[in-house]
Amino acid sequence: MTLLVICLLTLTSFAQCNTANFTVTKINGTCFSNASITVTVPTSSDCSQWVAEIVKTTAGSTPIVLTVPTTGGNVLFSSLTAGSYNISLSNGFTTVQYASNPVVLTSSYVNMSVSSTSNPPVCTNTSPGYAPN
Repeated sequence: MTLLVICLLTLTSFAQCNTANFTVTKINGTCFSNASITVTVPTSSDCSQWVAEIVKTTAGSTPIVLTVPTTGGNVLFSSLTAGSYNISLSNGFTTVQYASNPVVLTSSYVNMSVSSTSNPPVCTNTSPGYAPN
C-alpha cells in the first residue's frame, strides 16, 4: 500500500514593516475639531516598533503619536482642528516623512458671534411714580 500526501500552502511574507508606500487620507471638518487624518501602512510582517506621528505646523504644537498595528493597517488621528500638519512614521532609528507634507485640513465651522446692547432707563422727574433717590 502506498500513501500519497500532498500539501498546498500559500504564504505571503514581508521582511519588515513596509513604510515606503504608506498613504494618507484626510477628512475635513464641519465643527471646530472633528477633522481627521488616516495613515495607512501596507500589510507587513513586523511593524511592532513603528509609530505614526502628526504635528501641526504652528509654533509650539505638541506632536500626536500613535502606534502602527503590528501587521500594518490604519492609524486614525481624529478630533483635529483645521490647520497644516506634517506626518511621519518612525521606529526610533528611521523616520519616513510623508512626501506631500504638509497636509492641510479645513473646516466649514464658523465661530458663534454674540453681541448685546443695552439702553439706560429713562426716567425724568415728570414721569409718573417718580421718586428722587
